[in-house]
Amino acid sequence: MAVTPLSVYEPGRTDFISKLPVEILITILSFLGMEEAIRTSVLSRRWRDMWTYTRRLSFDDAQLVYDRFPTERVEAKFVHWVNHILESHQGTNIDEFEVCFNVNEGDSKSDIDGWIAFSLRKRVKRLYVDFTTFHKISQQGKYKLTTEFLSIYNLDSLTVLYLNSVEVTGKVVEYILSHCPFLEVLNVTDSNSLLHLKVLGSSLKLKSLEILDCNLLKDIKIAAKHLVSFEYSGPIISISLINTPSLTEIRVGAMFFVKNIYQLSGCLSQLEVLELDFLTVKDIKIFRTLIRLPVLRNLKQLELRLNRLSNIFYCISLLKVFPQLRTLIVEMSRSNSSAIDESEKIKYKFGKMEEHEEKQHKCLKVIEVSGYKGVEGVDAMLLLWLLRRAGSYDDLVIAVEEEESKDAFAIFAKSVLALKVKKIGPKAELVFSTLSNLKELSSIS
Repeated sequence: MAVTPLSVYEPGRTDFISKLPVEILITILSFLGMEEAIRTSVLSRRWRDMWTYTRRLSFDDAQLVYDRFPTERVEAKFVHWVNHILESHQGTNIDEFEVCFNVNEGDSKSDIDGWIAFSLRKRVKRLYVDFTTFHKISQQGKYKLTTEFLSIYNLDSLTVLYLNSVEVTGKVVEYILSHCPFLEVLNVTDSNSLLHLKVLGSSLKLKSLEILDCNLLKDIKIAAKHLVSFEYSGPIISISLINTPSLTEIRVGAMFFVKNIYQLSGCLSQLEVLELDFLTVKDIKIFRTLIRLPVLRNLKQLELRLNRLSNIFYCISLLKVFPQLRTLIVEMSRSNSSAIDESEKIKYKFGKMEEHEEKQHKCLKVIEVSGYKGVEGVDAMLLLWLLRRAGSYDDLVIAVEEEESKDAFAIFAKSVLALKVKKIGPKAELVFSTLSNLKELSSIS
């Protein structure tokens, strides 16, 4: 017998869900959105206040309609709604608290202080604060998190902390790290108050560190033996890595990688995942100066983000220093105005590679490409070149995303299907993410 949905009541049918223990019901509610959880209060007397014990609170003003009413009116309504929910909450603790708000600190500072204070009093484990604005505001207009404020509360329940468009200094970050003994994930995005960052301490449990778009940052020093993943985007600065034996994932820009190749040398041999952003042609030229890039025998996944077709040629030449590579992810930027002009030159270079590069990448099994455009056949040439050099196709996955032209896609699909018949094993998958692509592929096959 099917269980009656929470939102439907039919006389004579047993309501199995409402008979579950309270703790299980609260857990179920914690998987729902805030408005969905509140709507369950009309189901029965037992459900009336159940939502006030939910362990996950998520507020996002992106759901509000800004273009129909004045911004100030919408923001005031959002603030009132959040305050009302928090005042109604009766649970003793929460697992997750998330707030995304188009903030103006001058108008909302006391309310925001109250929201963060609420989450800390409730012993929150995962705290996500995103104050990204729709319009440019000065650094003074952003919400500032201070050690004076944090010192009032106990922070030792935090395991995940995301601070987006929250102004924090290096001293504040150090305070957080020293007072959050179980913190495993830290993300700081878009903070111009962050000038110097030190992530130091033998007792740190930190496993993931993401520092993104902090445009006035000058240097980073890291000594964290449990750190597994490091991601950075922003100005080309110096980094110091000391005692990072667990670091296996790095996601940075190519220029940053080149500048800090010596500082990173101690952990390169242990890397399993490497993501490089090649944002300009200059990045490629500088990267090519690294003639003695060491062979990374443990690297399993390489992610390349490119903005020019010509960069493909230089980037795939990196494969020879990654003999155990299993997954290759290539993301092409949509801004590619010179693609047609470059295509003939790239085809010529691929032809030369066909003549002289016969090395098989026997471990390569997954290729994911986004931003495929089918420009003059160059994108397809890259994929087919890689396919012919993979050693085994038993679990090969090709994910081609974005909106390519129908003709270019048809040519590529036929080439792949032909290759599948000849070389790809019975377990191979060809995955095309858009619905129209799937229809086209099925019609071709």
